[in-house]
Amino acid sequence: MGFLVLVNLLKLRMTPPRGDKWSGCVGMGAGLLLYFWGNDLHLVAQVRLTTGLIGGIGYAAAQMVKVLLIKTGREANWHSVLEQLQGLFHGVGLAVGIGVLAHVAPTVSPHPAPSWTGPFAILFVLVGITYLNHRKTGLRWVEHVEALTDRPYGLPVTGWLRASRGWIGWLELFFLAIGATLLLVLYAHRTEPLPILPAAVFGKVQLLYLVFLWWVVVMNFDHAIVAFTPRRLVTEGTVTLNAVLCTALLTIQGPSRPRLRSRRGLRRAQIRPRVGRRSHLAFRLRDPARPQRPAHSVCQETHSFRTGSNGCSGQAAERRSTSLMLVASLKDTPAATTRSAIAFRPTRN
Repeated sequence: MGFLVLVNLLKLRMTPPRGDKWSGCVGMGAGLLLYFWGNDLHLVAQVRLTTGLIGGIGYAAAQMVKVLLIKTGREANWHSVLEQLQGLFHGVGLAVGIGVLAHVAPTVSPHPAPSWTGPFAILFVLVGITYLNHRKTGLRWVEHVEALTDRPYGLPVTGWLRASRGWIGWLELFFLAIGATLLLVLYAHRTEPLPILPAAVFGKVQLLYLVFLWWVVVMNFDHAIVAFTPRRLVTEGTVTLNAVLCTALLTIQGPSRPRLRSRRGLRRAQIRPRVGRRSHLAFRLRDPARPQRPAHSVCQETHSFRTGSNGCSGQAAERRSTSLMLVASLKDTPAATTRSAIAFRPTRN
């Protein structure tokens, strides 16, 4: 509808002689807003407008920066600067929109999805999207590599899944093999969890993102290497460094990763003094993130261990030996969780 109304009826041509795919994007965006407002998804519509506004600013700002750099007279791949700046603005817009939504949207219980949607989504991202972006690379190989013919060993380098090109080529065979292997791995993991795949949901999301990220980086380098120039060295180097930065940010700042406690944090750990009638003093340095055991259960185990009887009063609980309390408290705690514990009991004169 966007192309029909904006281009065919209103005769709006924004970038001749290039195509007018922008009109289809405008129509799709308008349709999304109508759907969101019609289904009371106002917060999602707000995210759509926020990301679109910041992304639109990025288009104009990146073009302005490119023109200013061209005016310097220096020879470089300034169009690549434009593309990466636009990507930066789109990423910032998406982060702002989703960040606001995460803080203001109410918590809802997700509905269970059919079991086939997970494997389908993974195959679509890692095989479908990558194939559609990589299939033109075969034609570039044939164009720049003299030893490579259009149909080595009777098969085209890439068939594009079209009858005019032979449907299946070498590139399609490779991607079909990758897809079949990935499907087999997902099926085996569904039957019995594989050690190579993380158990946490966030870990699975991290793995999917990192595999897709570096796959695209390798494909981009694969596309450019047959006609490599000093300009491409700077461009591909910048893309690689961006991927390295994304990898570091994702793996270090993940919410499922436990925070490392600094020395300052250790000094702020909870110190609980216990002074009893027997003039003993105990300090127990404990991790605040670790759930503590009820005092009455520790007291009962301590009293039973020392006297052979069961139970003790609340006043007597504070007078029991903290060294035995420490043993009872630590026996169910992993060594990695317990930072340190100090039990001190001076000798009574």
